[in-house]
Amino acid sequence: MANRTAHRLAGTAFRALALLLLPALALAQAPPAVEDAVAEAEPGVPADPAGEPPVGPPAAGERARRDAELAAFADGLVRGVLARDRIPGMVVAVVDRDGSRLVQGYGFARLDPPLPADGERSLFRIGSVSKTFTYVLAMQLVEQGRIHLDDPIDLHLPPPLRVPDDGFAQPLRVRHLLTHTAGLEDIALGHLFDRDPAAALPLDEHLQRWRPRRVRAPATAVVYSNYGVALLGALVAHVSGQPFEALVEQRITGPLGMAHASFREPGVGQGRALDPALAAQIATGYRRVDGAYLAGEFEHIAHGAPAGSASASAADMARWMRLHLNDGMLDGVRLLSADTARRMREVLFANAEGVSGVAHGFLTEQVAGQFVYGHGGATLLFHTAMVLAPEQGVGVFVSANAAHARRPVREVARQLLLRLLPEPPPPPAAVALSPAELARYAGTYASNRRPYARVEKLLLGATGTIAVRAGEDGALRVDWGSETTRFLPTGPASFRSADDDQRLVFRTAADGEVTGFVADPGIAVMERLSPLGRPGTLALLLGLVAMVSALRLLAPLLRRRRGGPTHAQRRPGLGAVKALAVVSALCWLGFVVAAVVALLAMLAQGSALIYTYPSQSLLVALAFATAAAAATLLELLALVPVWGSRWAAWPKLRYTLAVLLGVATVLLMWHWNLVGMRV
Repeated sequence: MANRTAHRLAGTAFRALALLLLPALALAQAPPAVEDAVAEAEPGVPADPAGEPPVGPPAAGERARRDAELAAFADGLVRGVLARDRIPGMVVAVVDRDGSRLVQGYGFARLDPPLPADGERSLFRIGSVSKTFTYVLAMQLVEQGRIHLDDPIDLHLPPPLRVPDDGFAQPLRVRHLLTHTAGLEDIALGHLFDRDPAAALPLDEHLQRWRPRRVRAPATAVVYSNYGVALLGALVAHVSGQPFEALVEQRITGPLGMAHASFREPGVGQGRALDPALAAQIATGYRRVDGAYLAGEFEHIAHGAPAGSASASAADMARWMRLHLNDGMLDGVRLLSADTARRMREVLFANAEGVSGVAHGFLTEQVAGQFVYGHGGATLLFHTAMVLAPEQGVGVFVSANAAHARRPVREVARQLLLRLLPEPPPPPAAVALSPAELARYAGTYASNRRPYARVEKLLLGATGTIAVRAGEDGALRVDWGSETTRFLPTGPASFRSADDDQRLVFRTAADGEVTGFVADPGIAVMERLSPLGRPGTLALLLGLVAMVSALRLLAPLLRRRRGGPTHAQRRPGLGAVKALAVVSALCWLGFVVAAVVALLAMLAQGSALIYTYPSQSLLVALAFATAAAAATLLELLALVPVWGSRWAAWPKLRYTLAVLLGVATVLLMWHWNLVGMRV
């Protein structure tokens, strides 16, 4: 019960942080990857109208009728969701190749003073949807022949930005950054956002200071990486010879007339500040606390702009979607060749056959039997979804300004998209698996999108485990934190959600042992954990060490009160060893107490921890951890004189068992980076 309560408490603090690490919309299998596109079209140059796709608009009256029906449907859907989920505001855009079918704001962009959400002018933070602009900038350079997808990134980066090999011989290539297959660990605490605009480092400096380690060979797995896309943006900027924000304006937002879209932010220095007139239109993000809306701080992401700093209106995102639906051209302005625009939808890498893959940066999915692609975005206070269905030539954009809006945004985007798509085919029939076969997949899993070299590994790992259970009804239950999904078997190792289009495929080793699974949107692999790899095992060992340490300190006192033989009488000699045992016990108890205090302090901060990490209480706990580890290792050396002393056999054995328990705990603490102040 204690472990379960602790796990639940930790989950409250870190679940919001985990949302940052996932796109807000699961967007998937596409045609096979193709070679680099190289074309001569210059971005921003008007193109021959004959290059437009030969799709004519419906009759004006029919289009007006359909748009009115769509507006009525959206109005009821969105207003109902806002009221049900207590969300301040939402903006929506629905487009086809010929124009915008719906651009609308609902609720409020700001509550005090009141500012209604406006689809044309209100700027919402779009989070990782910003990455789609970075991908287009990269592909523009590919078209010009200035970079190639198979180029090692070191060819285009200054020495300070080059990523060390960390023991991997294969170079990182441009395509690895584009497809999230660079093999980088994922770190976020303490640097993903800034409250103070003056603290927002320049892009290059941020990339140097917060460089993650390479933890797997490139092109072995898709593992979503904010750092990788920020590095791709820096590469694009260095090749182009311009700051990233200026490059977006010159090559994308300016030519497309996206006047209410920018990667700049209010108050940021180094020429990156947003125009005050636009800044006044940025929506405020809110948390729902004790039945009231609490305005949040502005989340500065200027230091990692290519990965997530953009703010945009629904109207401008409508233009962005139409550009892609029209194969790289909008209103006579071509940003990409038609060939390149189509290839950006093609999957370059997938973690498993039959599960969503990553195209040229864009995420892909199957919805109602149709191929779609796009991206999702999340900050602490905003959630966004953008999805494009190229075969039907339609797109949907939804963004909301509430910390708890992830599921509502996905729901609105999905319902609007389903209204635009043909009637879906029946889902594949479930197959019957024996209880023994189903039980093969049960276990505890964790995403490989996580930190590896810092104590952040434990902080996020403690709440990131995923339980897979075999149900008596022949289906699997997957517990994703507070949510549970029921998956029906469609084959020996493949499953589909009973509620929607999500697919899940298990991975096995050569001997048939289940090693993990991949689920849509396919941006990470859920690895099966051994008992030693579970945070609960560490908690159990720490509990045992604390009990043993308390007994080592209290036993002599209790024995003296009962009038039994003194410690010196029972264990003659080795005074230094006895003193070391006391120091070790005090260090262990100090660490456990300090760790509990640090956990409670982090719980009190909630999602604000992403700004304040590492806290002073955590640093104190890690200092105690290092001291306890050092004392335990000294006790391990002391086993030699202990076993050569005149102590009785039982005290020797008891001392040895206590030391070995401490050593086992230290080894597990090293695995979780608790030793050595690796923050």
